Amino acid sequence: MSKSSSNPNLTAGNKEKARNWVREQAARFVETYSVSENSGPPHPAMNVLSRLTQAIHKLQAEVSMQETLVKQEYQYSLKLCL
Repeated sequence: MSKSSSNPNLTAGNKEKARNWVREQAARFVETYSVSENSGPPHPAMNVLSRLTQAIHKLQAEVSMQETLVKQEYQYSLKLCL
């Protein structure tokens, strides 16, 4: 089966359409399931989203810390070489 050649402009346009659709769906989800004082208990999906967001922030902090340690080790090793 041969690979069809794709026009980069069409591909970029499709990606942009997909991004916009995801943004719209996310905004609609937040609007529908956002927690307010009068809406009763939060939707279970909000708990999942909250936990996923916390995990992402924790991973980002760990990566940042690891990058800092690598830079410090590199600088230290350069000083030893001099």
